[in-house]
Formats: sequence, C-alpha cells, structure tokens
Amino acid sequence: VDFLEFQLISGKTGSGKTCFLQTLIQFANKKNEYILLIEDLKEIPIESENIVRLATSDFNKPMDQLVSWALRLSPDRLIIGEIRSEEAVSYLNILNTGHQGALTSIHSNSAVESIDRLAFLINFYHHANLNSSRIEIKKLLATYIDIAIHIDDKKVIEVIEIKGTSKEGALYFKNVF
Repeated sequence: VDFLEFQLISGKTGSGKTCFLQTLIQFANKKNEYILLIEDLKEIPIESENIVRLATSDFNKPMDQLVSWALRLSPDRLIIGEIRSEEAVSYLNILNTGHQGALTSIHSNSAVESIDRLAFLINFYHHANLNSSRIEIKKLLATYIDIAIHIDDKKVIEVIEIKGTSKEGALYFKNVF
C-alpha cells in the first residue's frame, strides 16, 4: 500500500490521526512536492519551503474560500488537516481537481464508518445545496477516495481499499496491508 495515496485517516480523539498525517506530509515533502496544508487551527507543526499553510484562524476566512484560493496556487498535493463539520464539502470539492493524494483526517469508529461519517457531514451541512441522498453522496465519495485507514492507540488497525460502488455506497476490501 502506498501511504501517500491514503485519502481518509480516521480515529477517535487522541488516536494518532494528526501524527500520522504529519508523517505522511513529511514523506511527501522529501519527494519535493509542493504541498498546500489547510487547517482550521494550526495543529500540524511542520515547516518547509515546499509547504504553504493556510489556516482559517489566520485569515478569518471560511474553509471553502481557502480551498478556492488554494486551487489557484497549483499545488501538487492538497491536505485538509481535519474534518469536523462543514469543511467536509471543501474536501469533497478538492477530490476531483487533479491533485494526487488529497489527504485529511476525520473522527470515526472505523475506516468503513469514516466514509459514512464524511457523507453524513456533507449531507448535514449542505443538504439543501446538494439535493442528494446520503447513499448518492457515499457513491460519489467512493469514486474519489481510494483508501481509508483507521488508527487507534497510535497504530494502524484497519485499512480499506475502495474499489467502486454498490447500492449501499462504497464497495471495498478490508485490511489490504
């Protein structure tokens, strides 16, 4: 499994999601990729000339505006630090922009449930704008997200590879590592 292709990292608070994401960013940085990291608050302590950091708290702008601005900067990789609420739609927007390995983290109980949680957040925060059911949103996510992992106690405990869609949403294979 290519760790830079993980697109969704899940776990509970304190599980190690942010540390794992930071490790992936450092690895991508060693490959001299131009990385754009977008966060609500600056939680990932990483500095490099190849990394541009945008935080909603620094610019007093919502996540969707920072994502729109980020796309104009032509990064190799776009990363949203953590999805907790309406930034789920911003993440959905960057998944089909041609950037490799759009990474993020999310709170959930498992890798499988991380797709469900992401679909729930998109539906909850932008239901009126999308006119889509949660199943349709899960199917859309399944076309963009290749791999999801789940971390607990600073260990990767579940990896799923998404291989398409089913009538319930995502068709996946568990524990592919």
